[in-house]
Amino acid sequence: MTGTSEIPRYPLVFLGVDCMWRVLVVLGVVSTGCVTPSGASSSLGAVRRDFLTFTPGSTEAPTRWRVVEADAFTLISDLPVEQLKEAAQAIAQSYAGIKAMFGKLPEAIDAPPTIVALADDMEFQKVFGSKVNGITMSNEKGSWIFVYGAPYRWFDRPVLTQNLKTSVLQHELAHAVLRSYFAVQPRWFAEGMAQYLETNQWLDAQTVSLGEPNLEAYSAYRGIRSVGVADLQTWGFIGEQELRDLTSAGLYGESWAFVHWAITNEPDRFVQYMYLLTKGDVNAAWKQTFGPIQPSIDTAVFQYMKNGQHSLAAVKVPAAPAQTVTIAAVSEKSAQRLEAMLEQLEKKPR
Repeated sequence: MTGTSEIPRYPLVFLGVDCMWRVLVVLGVVSTGCVTPSGASSSLGAVRRDFLTFTPGSTEAPTRWRVVEADAFTLISDLPVEQLKEAAQAIAQSYAGIKAMFGKLPEAIDAPPTIVALADDMEFQKVFGSKVNGITMSNEKGSWIFVYGAPYRWFDRPVLTQNLKTSVLQHELAHAVLRSYFAVQPRWFAEGMAQYLETNQWLDAQTVSLGEPNLEAYSAYRGIRSVGVADLQTWGFIGEQELRDLTSAGLYGESWAFVHWAITNEPDRFVQYMYLLTKGDVNAAWKQTFGPIQPSIDTAVFQYMKNGQHSLAAVKVPAAPAQTVTIAAVSEKSAQRLEAMLEQLEKKPR
Protein backbone atom coordinates (compact mmCIF):
# COMPACT_ATOMS: atom_id res chain seq x y z
CA MET A 1 0.00 0.00 0.00
CA THR A 2 1.49 3.33 -0.98
CA GLY A 3 2.27 5.89 1.69
CA THR A 4 2.96 3.28 4.35
CA SER A 5 6.20 2.16 5.96
CA GLU A 6 7.54 -1.33 6.53
CA ILE A 7 9.37 -1.69 9.82
CA PRO A 8 11.78 -4.52 10.72
CA ARG A 9 10.35 -7.87 11.75
CA TYR A 10 9.75 -7.85 15.48
CA PRO A 11 12.24 -9.87 17.53
CA LEU A 12 9.92 -12.39 19.15
CA VAL A 13 13.01 -14.32 20.24
CA PHE A 14 13.52 -11.49 22.74
CA LEU A 15 10.61 -12.84 24.77
CA GLY A 16 12.86 -15.34 26.50
CA VAL A 17 15.26 -12.63 27.66
CA ASP A 18 15.25 -11.31 31.22
CA CYS A 19 13.01 -8.41 30.28
CA MET A 20 11.63 -7.76 33.79
CA TRP A 21 14.96 -7.44 35.58
CA ARG A 22 14.90 -3.69 36.12
CA VAL A 23 11.56 -3.93 37.88
CA LEU A 24 12.60 -6.85 40.06
CA VAL A 25 15.75 -5.09 41.22
CA VAL A 26 13.79 -2.14 42.56
CA LEU A 27 11.13 -4.31 44.15
CA GLY A 28 13.85 -6.29 45.91
CA VAL A 29 15.51 -3.19 47.29
CA VAL A 30 12.27 -1.61 48.46
CA SER A 31 11.17 -4.79 50.18
CA THR A 32 14.22 -4.61 52.45
CA GLY A 33 13.00 -1.29 53.84
CA CYS A 34 16.21 0.50 52.89
CA VAL A 35 14.60 3.67 51.55
CA THR A 36 11.22 5.04 50.61
CA PRO A 37 12.03 8.35 48.89
CA SER A 38 9.34 9.82 46.67
CA GLY A 39 9.01 12.47 44.01
CA ALA A 40 9.86 12.64 40.33
CA SER A 41 11.49 15.13 38.03
CA SER A 42 12.01 15.28 34.29
CA SER A 43 15.52 15.15 32.85
CA LEU A 44 14.52 17.64 30.18
CA GLY A 45 12.93 20.14 32.56
CA ALA A 46 11.87 23.30 30.75
CA VAL A 47 14.71 23.06 28.22
CA ARG A 48 13.69 22.24 24.67
CA ARG A 49 16.01 21.97 21.70
CA ASP A 50 14.82 20.77 18.30
CA PHE A 51 16.94 17.97 16.88
CA LEU A 52 14.33 17.01 14.27
CA THR A 53 12.27 18.73 11.60
CA PHE A 54 9.21 17.03 10.17
CA THR A 55 8.10 16.78 6.56
CA PRO A 56 4.41 16.20 5.78
CA GLY A 57 3.61 12.51 5.98
CA SER A 58 0.57 10.52 5.01
CA THR A 59 -2.63 12.02 6.40
CA GLU A 60 -4.30 8.62 6.36
CA ALA A 61 -3.13 5.39 7.95
CA PRO A 62 -4.44 1.86 7.32
CA THR A 63 -3.92 1.05 11.03
CA ARG A 64 -3.56 2.97 14.28
CA TRP A 65 0.25 2.87 14.10
CA ARG A 66 2.68 5.49 12.81
CA VAL A 67 6.46 5.46 12.78
CA VAL A 68 9.29 8.01 12.96
CA GLU A 69 12.65 6.68 11.79
CA ALA A 70 15.56 8.87 12.94
CA ASP A 71 19.26 8.09 12.81
CA ALA A 72 19.43 7.52 16.57
CA PHE A 73 16.16 5.62 17.11
CA THR A 74 12.87 4.38 15.68
CA LEU A 75 9.62 5.42 17.37
CA ILE A 76 6.41 3.46 16.70
CA SER A 77 3.19 4.68 18.30
CA ASP A 78 -0.56 5.13 18.15
CA LEU A 79 -0.33 8.56 19.80
CA PRO A 80 -1.90 11.54 18.04
CA VAL A 81 0.43 13.08 15.47
CA GLU A 82 1.26 16.18 17.52
CA GLN A 83 2.15 14.10 20.56
CA LEU A 84 4.20 11.81 18.35
CA LYS A 85 6.23 14.81 17.18
CA GLU A 86 6.71 15.92 20.78
CA ALA A 87 7.82 12.43 21.75
CA ALA A 88 10.32 12.12 18.90
CA GLN A 89 11.85 15.51 19.72
CA ALA A 90 12.18 14.61 23.40
CA ILE A 91 13.84 11.26 22.66
CA ALA A 92 16.25 12.87 20.20
CA GLN A 93 17.17 15.54 22.74
CA SER A 94 17.70 13.02 25.53
CA TYR A 95 19.79 10.75 23.30
CA ALA A 96 22.02 13.65 22.27
CA GLY A 97 22.47 14.74 25.89
CA ILE A 98 23.64 11.30 26.97
CA LYS A 99 25.91 10.95 23.96
CA ALA A 100 27.64 14.26 24.70
CA MET A 101 29.68 12.64 27.49
CA PHE A 102 31.73 10.67 24.97
CA GLY A 103 32.84 13.60 22.82
CA LYS A 104 34.73 12.44 19.75
CA LEU A 105 35.14 8.83 20.81
CA PRO A 106 34.62 6.77 17.62
CA GLU A 107 31.46 4.69 17.45
CA ALA A 108 31.90 0.93 17.23
CA ILE A 109 28.50 -0.36 16.13
CA ASP A 110 25.18 0.96 14.92
CA ALA A 111 22.35 -0.48 17.04
CA PRO A 112 19.71 2.22 17.54
CA PRO A 113 16.82 1.42 19.89
CA THR A 114 13.19 1.04 18.88
CA ILE A 115 10.62 2.66 21.17
CA VAL A 116 7.01 1.45 21.05
CA ALA A 117 4.68 3.97 22.71
CA LEU A 118 1.10 2.98 23.50
CA ALA A 119 -1.41 5.79 23.91
CA ASP A 120 -3.70 3.81 26.22
CA ASP A 121 -2.43 3.11 29.74
CA MET A 122 -5.00 0.35 30.19
CA GLU A 123 -3.70 -1.48 27.14
CA PHE A 124 -0.13 -1.19 28.43
CA GLN A 125 -1.09 -2.53 31.86
CA LYS A 126 -3.01 -5.38 30.26
CA VAL A 127 0.16 -6.46 28.46
CA PHE A 128 2.87 -5.64 31.02
CA GLY A 129 1.12 -5.21 34.37
CA SER A 130 0.52 -2.19 36.58
CA LYS A 131 3.91 -1.96 38.30
CA VAL A 132 5.91 -0.23 35.56
CA ASN A 133 5.82 2.80 33.31
CA GLY A 134 8.14 1.17 30.79
CA ILE A 135 9.94 -2.06 29.99
CA THR A 136 12.75 -3.12 27.68
CA MET A 137 13.98 -6.20 25.82
CA SER A 138 17.47 -6.31 24.36
CA ASN A 139 19.93 -8.42 22.44
CA GLU A 140 23.07 -7.76 20.42
CA LYS A 141 21.03 -6.04 17.69
CA GLY A 142 19.62 -3.37 19.97
CA SER A 143 16.82 -2.59 22.40
CA TRP A 144 13.04 -2.52 22.13
CA ILE A 145 11.53 -0.21 24.73
CA PHE A 146 7.81 -0.11 25.55
CA VAL A 147 6.23 2.95 27.21
CA TYR A 148 2.77 4.49 27.35
CA GLY A 149 0.86 7.71 27.79
CA ALA A 150 1.86 11.33 27.28
CA PRO A 151 5.53 11.77 26.30
CA TYR A 152 6.48 13.93 29.30
CA ARG A 153 5.87 10.96 31.60
CA TRP A 154 8.56 8.85 29.96
CA PHE A 155 11.37 11.03 31.28
CA ASP A 156 10.32 11.09 34.92
CA ARG A 157 12.87 9.77 37.37
CA PRO A 158 11.94 6.64 39.32
CA VAL A 159 9.50 7.05 42.19
CA LEU A 160 10.47 4.60 44.92
CA THR A 161 7.46 4.01 47.16
CA GLN A 162 5.51 0.98 48.26
CA ASN A 163 3.15 1.78 45.37
CA LEU A 164 6.10 1.31 43.05
CA LYS A 165 6.31 2.57 39.52
CA THR A 166 9.53 3.00 37.57
CA SER A 167 10.43 4.22 34.09
CA VAL A 168 13.22 2.56 32.13
CA LEU A 169 13.37 4.84 29.09
CA GLN A 170 16.28 7.01 30.25
CA HIS A 171 18.23 3.97 31.43
CA GLU A 172 17.75 2.14 28.15
CA LEU A 173 18.62 5.16 26.02
CA ALA A 174 21.86 5.24 28.00
CA HIS A 175 22.43 1.56 27.20
CA ALA A 176 21.79 2.27 23.52
CA VAL A 177 24.43 5.01 23.53
CA LEU A 178 26.91 2.77 25.34
CA ARG A 179 26.37 -0.02 22.79
CA SER A 180 27.31 2.33 19.98
CA TYR A 181 30.76 2.95 21.51
CA PHE A 182 31.63 -0.28 23.30
CA ALA A 183 31.09 -3.52 21.41
CA VAL A 184 32.13 -5.52 24.49
CA GLN A 185 31.04 -4.36 27.95
CA PRO A 186 31.50 -6.00 31.33
CA ARG A 187 28.18 -5.87 33.11
CA TRP A 188 29.42 -3.58 35.90
CA PHE A 189 30.49 -0.98 33.35
CA ALA A 190 27.29 -1.22 31.31
CA GLU A 191 24.97 -0.96 34.31
CA GLY A 192 27.09 1.48 36.30
CA MET A 193 27.40 3.86 33.37
CA ALA A 194 23.73 3.57 32.42
CA GLN A 195 22.70 4.42 35.98
CA TYR A 196 25.14 7.33 35.99
CA LEU A 197 23.96 8.70 32.65
CA GLU A 198 20.22 8.25 33.17
CA THR A 199 20.00 11.10 35.70
CA ASN A 200 21.33 13.71 33.26
CA GLN A 201 19.74 17.16 33.43
CA TRP A 202 19.55 19.79 30.68
CA LEU A 203 20.76 23.12 32.10
CA ASP A 204 20.20 25.08 28.91
CA ALA A 205 19.93 24.37 25.18
CA GLN A 206 23.68 23.69 24.90
CA THR A 207 24.59 22.13 28.26
CA VAL A 208 23.84 18.91 30.11
CA SER A 209 24.68 18.16 33.73
CA LEU A 210 25.87 14.62 34.52
CA GLY A 211 26.28 12.96 37.89
CA GLU A 212 23.02 13.67 39.70
CA PRO A 213 22.56 11.04 42.43
CA ASN A 214 20.59 7.99 41.31
CA LEU A 215 18.27 7.21 44.23
CA GLU A 216 17.57 3.67 43.07
CA ALA A 217 21.26 2.81 42.73
CA TYR A 218 22.22 4.60 45.94
CA SER A 219 19.61 2.73 47.97
CA ALA A 220 20.86 -0.57 46.56
CA TYR A 221 24.46 0.34 47.42
CA ARG A 222 23.65 1.41 50.98
CA GLY A 223 21.17 -1.38 51.65
CA ILE A 224 23.21 -4.34 50.37
CA ARG A 225 26.82 -4.15 51.60
CA SER A 226 27.81 -7.77 50.96
CA VAL A 227 29.51 -6.97 47.64
CA GLY A 228 32.58 -4.94 46.73
CA VAL A 229 34.58 -3.79 43.71
CA ALA A 230 36.23 -7.21 43.35
CA ASP A 231 32.79 -8.80 42.89
CA LEU A 232 32.14 -6.54 39.91
CA GLN A 233 34.89 -8.32 37.99
CA THR A 234 33.04 -11.64 38.17
CA TRP A 235 29.59 -10.28 37.32
CA GLY A 236 29.90 -11.23 33.66
CA PHE A 237 28.95 -9.33 30.54
CA ILE A 238 25.94 -7.33 29.45
CA GLY A 239 23.37 -9.59 27.78
CA GLU A 240 24.18 -12.68 29.85
CA GLN A 241 21.52 -14.26 32.04
CA GLU A 242 21.76 -13.43 35.74
CA LEU A 243 20.11 -14.43 38.98
CA ARG A 244 17.29 -12.27 40.31
CA ASP A 245 18.38 -11.86 43.91
CA LEU A 246 19.48 -9.18 46.34
CA THR A 247 23.15 -9.86 45.64
CA SER A 248 22.58 -8.87 42.03
CA ALA A 249 20.70 -5.79 43.22
CA GLY A 250 23.75 -4.95 45.33
CA LEU A 251 25.96 -5.32 42.26
CA TYR A 252 23.83 -2.74 40.46
CA GLY A 253 24.37 -0.35 43.35
CA GLU A 254 28.08 -1.13 43.63
CA SER A 255 28.62 -0.62 39.90
CA TRP A 256 26.98 2.82 40.00
CA ALA A 257 28.92 3.81 43.13
CA PHE A 258 32.24 2.76 41.61
CA VAL A 259 31.58 4.53 38.30
CA HIS A 260 30.55 7.73 40.09
CA TRP A 261 33.60 7.58 42.36
CA ALA A 262 35.98 6.88 39.47
CA ILE A 263 34.63 9.69 37.26
CA THR A 264 34.96 12.15 40.15
CA ASN A 265 38.20 11.01 41.80
CA GLU A 266 40.09 9.16 39.06
CA PRO A 267 38.93 10.81 35.82
CA ASP A 268 42.16 10.22 33.91
CA ARG A 269 42.24 6.53 34.77
CA PHE A 270 38.56 6.13 33.94
CA VAL A 271 38.92 7.84 30.57
CA GLN A 272 41.91 5.59 29.85
CA TYR A 273 39.85 2.57 30.86
CA MET A 274 37.08 3.53 28.43
CA TYR A 275 39.59 4.07 25.64
CA LEU A 276 41.17 0.65 26.25
CA LEU A 277 37.72 -0.94 26.47
CA THR A 278 36.99 0.18 22.91
CA LYS A 279 39.84 -2.14 21.87
CA GLY A 280 37.78 -5.10 23.08
CA ASP A 281 40.13 -6.59 25.71
CA VAL A 282 38.20 -6.27 28.98
CA ASN A 283 40.89 -7.81 31.20
CA ALA A 284 43.69 -5.68 29.75
CA ALA A 285 41.63 -2.52 30.12
CA TRP A 286 41.12 -3.15 33.84
CA LYS A 287 44.65 -4.39 34.51
CA GLN A 288 46.24 -1.30 32.95
CA THR A 289 44.06 1.15 34.87
CA PHE A 290 42.47 -0.07 38.13
CA GLY A 291 43.97 -3.50 38.75
CA PRO A 292 45.03 -5.28 40.87
CA ILE A 293 42.18 -4.55 43.26
CA GLN A 294 43.18 -3.44 46.76
CA PRO A 295 40.81 -3.40 49.79
CA SER A 296 41.42 0.33 50.07
CA ILE A 297 39.34 0.95 46.94
CA ASP A 298 36.19 -0.30 48.69
CA THR A 299 36.92 2.03 51.59
CA ALA A 300 37.41 4.96 49.20
CA VAL A 301 34.13 4.30 47.38
CA PHE A 302 32.26 3.88 50.67
CA GLN A 303 33.59 7.14 52.10
CA TYR A 304 32.72 8.93 48.86
CA MET A 305 29.15 7.67 49.04
CA LYS A 306 28.88 8.31 52.79
CA ASN A 307 30.09 11.91 52.56
CA GLY A 308 27.80 12.70 49.64
CA GLN A 309 30.54 14.50 47.73
CA HIS A 310 28.92 13.81 44.37
CA SER A 311 30.50 16.10 41.82
CA LEU A 312 28.47 17.12 38.78
CA ALA A 313 29.93 17.54 35.31
CA ALA A 314 28.64 20.12 32.83
CA VAL A 315 28.99 18.85 29.27
CA LYS A 316 28.43 20.84 26.09
CA VAL A 317 26.13 19.26 23.52
CA PRO A 318 27.60 19.95 20.06
CA ALA A 319 25.64 22.06 17.62
CA ALA A 320 24.25 20.02 14.74
CA PRO A 321 21.71 20.57 11.98
CA ALA A 322 18.29 19.12 12.70
CA GLN A 323 17.55 15.83 10.97
CA THR A 324 14.56 15.81 8.63
CA VAL A 325 12.17 12.95 9.35
CA THR A 326 8.67 11.91 8.32
CA ILE A 327 5.79 10.57 10.38
CA ALA A 328 4.84 7.62 8.21
CA ALA A 329 1.91 5.26 8.42
CA VAL A 330 2.87 1.70 9.33
CA SER A 331 1.83 -0.89 6.76
CA GLU A 332 -0.89 -3.38 7.60
CA LYS A 333 1.61 -6.25 7.49
CA SER A 334 3.96 -4.61 9.98
CA ALA A 335 1.06 -3.58 12.20
CA GLN A 336 -0.17 -7.17 12.33
CA ARG A 337 3.27 -8.32 13.47
CA LEU A 338 3.32 -5.71 16.21
CA GLU A 339 -0.16 -6.63 17.42
CA ALA A 340 0.86 -10.30 17.47
CA MET A 341 3.94 -9.43 19.51
CA LEU A 342 1.84 -7.56 22.08
CA GLU A 343 -0.49 -10.55 22.34
CA GLN A 344 2.45 -12.87 23.00
CA LEU A 345 3.86 -10.51 25.62
CA GLU A 346 0.50 -10.45 27.37
CA LYS A 347 0.68 -14.23 27.78
CA LYS A 348 4.15 -14.18 29.34
CA PRO A 349 4.24 -14.79 33.11
CA ARG A 350 5.03 -11.69 35.18
